[in-house]
Amino acid sequence: MEIKEITKGKLTVKDAALICDLSVQAIYKWEKTGKVPPGHVIAISRATGWLVTPYDLRPDIYPHPDDGLPKIHEAAA
Repeated sequence: MEIKEITKGKLTVKDAALICDLSVQAIYKWEKTGKVPPGHVIAISRATGWLVTPYDLRPDIYPHPDDGLPKIHEAAA
């Protein structure tokens, strides 16, 4: 799955690499697995303006749709 699919078209491979301070090759590895590593989930969600939530990225780690979201999002839900 491409990073654009993972982030609903909000980030490119280069964007994700810059946000997470990783190499482009590391992001391509994510594409192969289709999973964002746990330590980068919040950064990627934040970079998409929370359009892609931690739950969307890793429901195995964030099992509730509000998990990992800033408090303002929890209050609005």
